[in-house]
Amino acid sequence: MSKNTKRSPEEKMEIVLEGLQNDNISETCRKHGIYESQFYQWKKRLIGSAGKVFRNKKKKDPEKQKLKDEVDKLKQTLVEQTCELQILKKKRQIGLHGEIKNDWLAAEEKRKLMDIVEESTLAVKTTCEILKLNSWRYYDWRKRYKADGMEGLKNHKSTPTSCPHSLLEEEKQAIIDYALKHPDQRHRKLAKKMMDDDIVYVSASSTYRVLKDAGLIPEQEYHKKKNADGKIEVDQPNKMWHTDISYIPVKNTHAYLICVLDGYSRKIIHGELSQTMTADDMQRVLSRAMFKAGIFEADPVNRPALVSDNGTQLVSKSFTEFLEEWEIKHIRTAVKHPETNGKIEVFHKTIKYENVYRKETYQSFYEAREDIDKFIEYYNSERLHQGIEFVTPDQKYNGKADEIIDERKKKHQSAIDRRKRLNRKRKSTAA
Repeated sequence: MSKNTKRSPEEKMEIVLEGLQNDNISETCRKHGIYESQFYQWKKRLIGSAGKVFRNKKKKDPEKQKLKDEVDKLKQTLVEQTCELQILKKKRQIGLHGEIKNDWLAAEEKRKLMDIVEESTLAVKTTCEILKLNSWRYYDWRKRYKADGMEGLKNHKSTPTSCPHSLLEEEKQAIIDYALKHPDQRHRKLAKKMMDDDIVYVSASSTYRVLKDAGLIPEQEYHKKKNADGKIEVDQPNKMWHTDISYIPVKNTHAYLICVLDGYSRKIIHGELSQTMTADDMQRVLSRAMFKAGIFEADPVNRPALVSDNGTQLVSKSFTEFLEEWEIKHIRTAVKHPETNGKIEVFHKTIKYENVYRKETYQSFYEAREDIDKFIEYYNSERLHQGIEFVTPDQKYNGKADEIIDERKKKHQSAIDRRKRLNRKRKSTAA
């Protein structure tokens, strides 16, 4: 038999036993065609495994085994926590803290984070979780580093080198000039008014960016608004009216603004400054609003519902009888729930912050009444309202809003197409 022939464990054991019995190892090796070194190797393995055969098998104590498992588990936890502390310590040493999953990092910081991950004895995913780093970012950095070294780790903006529909310089200047002429208007209203006046056709966001770059956007602290549940939506004018009373500061007297607002168009159907706020005052204002809107002649089913709070004038017997006489449904808001009547609350805030509070205190009731009448006229016919897609309440009330909004969209799209053509033409000329 060849010396390179493979033998089973049983054959090897028989050859070793035969050699030990004959006391002539060389002869046994020649007989079976093996090297003496193989024989001694097999002998050593046979003797080494013999202890296992005679070893007494002791029954494991389950309590001791459980305790041993717990100790091993604690040791493993201790090792992991130690590694975690070391990782966090290294992270602090490079000046990084907290979550960095979406942070914009410099090339040197990326390289140091890669070193931390590669030096860690924990898995890559576990180490990245401790660092609060997305593991895919590590793999991406490693790939880029292998390809281009530190240059591959540098940040590059993903914006295109040229944008065919970017604003033209003359358009940017037109926006700035128009904004300086209307300092009281914010970017959303400016964008719509510029379209209506055929100045320039841009979106509100583009207007904001231009004004921001020019330093014409004031810093403002924004507060998160509470959810205004309880809103009542309507789909046409004179279906839902809102009424409320607001105090107007006037020197040496009392003045109260009583208004009736159309919920669909936000138009003030009738507003009146009064020196009292009784149920008779409410009836007078509502009667004049009904006259202006032609509600007296309308069929009862086409008369608006009236939304109000629970003021004593509005829940009084005389006012309730007045509404019943003209078959007007009265919807009263829940206690401490002004959101239901929020549309007229917003109007009262608008007239105060855009008109009343910007002036010195009215010197007489008649001065206040004249000024407020002028603002209501401006509010209805000229002021663009954010809640109705930046058209005026009159335009919305008279059914012209959709036509105006469609025309703005066409002008905007036409301006975008023109911008693309000019920018592409300039780029090709420059090339």
